[in-house]
Amino acid sequence: MKAYMGCTLALFSAIYFRELTPYRVAFTNVIAVIAQYVILLDFMAVLVLDARSLNAFGFSKIGFGCMLIGVNVIIIWLGGYLAYNEYSASARRSQEIQDKAIKIENAVDFTKNKFRTTLEYVIERAVPSSHVLCYYYTSLAEAQESVKLNMIPALVEGNGIVVSLNGPMDIGATHASLHFMGTLAQSWEAVICLSLPRRSLFPVASQPGLTSEMK
Repeated sequence: MKAYMGCTLALFSAIYFRELTPYRVAFTNVIAVIAQYVILLDFMAVLVLDARSLNAFGFSKIGFGCMLIGVNVIIIWLGGYLAYNEYSASARRSQEIQDKAIKIENAVDFTKNKFRTTLEYVIERAVPSSHVLCYYYTSLAEAQESVKLNMIPALVEGNGIVVSLNGPMDIGATHASLHFMGTLAQSWEAVICLSLPRRSLFPVASQPGLTSEMK
């Protein structure tokens, strides 16, 4: 009776995971379905043993047990192999996205309108509603180093970095907000665009558009 109930529940569980796909990541649903079929297979094996039907299949208990272990090992190995391939593909996709997102572009000849339309496109395509596009002004050398290391050095006295909500089309080299970003910002050679969570920002001065991100 327990074997029948186990088979029934395992079958319904497999159908549930296969049809409803409860997990956000598609591959997780695939692994879940495979796991349910492994459980179903084991309960069916118990059912065969309880019904004493091994002779009908031409198996001894030892032979049937070895076959069952082999099938489970193969399924587990297959699941691990697929999971590793999916992880590798996901890591490659993440790296490709990061490589595209982090780059240096020569904008010396950009007009204010070119800056505005380019950044509006970036905001529309790459900045979620929970984030805001901020601007960190610095020297070209520090910008290149920050892109290389994928980080911006924090201000010692502020334990974070100071960024502006004003893009390069809205401010000039003498804008007051540059003073709060350090001496390198006043060179106005480069700007690093950052997509930051809104909740991590707070004003650090009365200057309009001036906020700080704490690390």
